[in-house]
Amino acid sequence: VASLGKSFNKQFSHMLFAKNTVAHFYLGKGSGLNRIIHKAKIEECIGPVKNLNSLWKSGALWKEKPIQDLLVRVSGTTEQGKVYIQFEDLKIPVRAAYLGGIRSGYSKEKVSFYLGFSIDGPIACGIENVCYS
Repeated sequence: VASLGKSFNKQFSHMLFAKNTVAHFYLGKGSGLNRIIHKAKIEECIGPVKNLNSLWKSGALWKEKPIQDLLVRVSGTTEQGKVYIQFEDLKIPVRAAYLGGIRSGYSKEKVSFYLGFSIDGPIACGIENVCYS
């Protein structure tokens, strides 16, 4: 993942100096290649909405029932303001699409999120703290 980010920055940083990259694919609930959901399919599930772009930017899109039925939430952790997916012995860094869902400081917390894929690596969308009961 780190090599992917470095390669992206080396090749495209001159073109995207003021923008974050956008995830065009997301991890869905299907199996095989049907687990990969294109951004257009997500927008299609929402239907015609007046301010679709504001739903993406504000994060309100992730609270929509059709999106929750389509995509799978992934478990992970936040450490020192960074997001990780824990897979067996691997800790995979994931860029947060919106930092508002992450608490600052040196705490370590369990979170869940929707996993997106962009040209410069994985993206965590709709981050929520996992509550213990």
